[in-house]
Amino acid sequence: MYVQFAAHSAAVYCDPPPHPRVEADNGGYHDWTSESDLPPYPTLVEYRCHAGRSLVDADGFYHERQTIQCQWDKTWTEVVILPCAWTHCIDPPERDNMEHDYVGEPYDFHSAATYRCRQGFYFEHDRGQQTFAAECLTDGSFAEPDPWPVCVTDVQCAADPPGAPAGGRRRWSGSRDYDTSLTYDCGPHARFYPDLLDSVGTRCQWNKTWDREDLPFCKSQLMSLLLLLLIVLHSPSLRRSYPLPDHPGASRRVRTRLHEEGGGKLRDSDRSTQKQNFKQAYQLHMYVY
Repeated sequence: MYVQFAAHSAAVYCDPPPHPRVEADNGGYHDWTSESDLPPYPTLVEYRCHAGRSLVDADGFYHERQTIQCQWDKTWTEVVILPCAWTHCIDPPERDNMEHDYVGEPYDFHSAATYRCRQGFYFEHDRGQQTFAAECLTDGSFAEPDPWPVCVTDVQCAADPPGAPAGGRRRWSGSRDYDTSLTYDCGPHARFYPDLLDSVGTRCQWNKTWDREDLPFCKSQLMSLLLLLLIVLHSPSLRRSYPLPDHPGASRRVRTRLHEEGGGKLRDSDRSTQKQNFKQAYQLHMYVY
């Protein structure tokens, strides 16, 4: 603290006190504020450092303050003013749409300032991320990423979703905003192969891609049924065992006719042929699908 004593009748004055050390923006200051008056004997001038820094001597010891005094011989008691050195970090960088936890309390070295997006904003690279940390370094600065994370309210998929399948439809609003969903179908006579799905969908993700970028292909059910019908029509045993009924009573009539023609049972050779034909028909049916 600056202290100025009452001047004697024969006043003695010192030159203005030395300026604080300002190398590398070290934040030193003193409490002598007069620009025109000379400090009289025995004025005291105190040197300090701003937040996050302390005075350091040649042996590496830190000091909160340094005081010098105007002497009767018009000199100051000390002429080597100590520099300031960083002991903590202060004032984390400000970023758009982001807030940090600094409220004036300096950060210890290797601790970190915690950032989060402002309310209604999310980290663009990861919507689920809650916070981001910037480490306090020993030179008083913060480890800043390159590039910095960005906080946004929404994202859009970088490209349009896949087009409609051949012969099918795409139901889409035209929006590429995050969480937009759309559906696809193959039309009335086909399904998505191999799971025989009536429809499939896709959704715009936070990483700006669609969660389904390749559609399964469509297979016509009509063609499958036609091929199966041709197999049945050209296989007498299948035609007898698996007729195409024209009304609910058809299958009962067929079973009665087979019972009468076969004496109550089918021969083993007929059974074997029927099983083989049906197996082939089933395999072809599944292949077509």
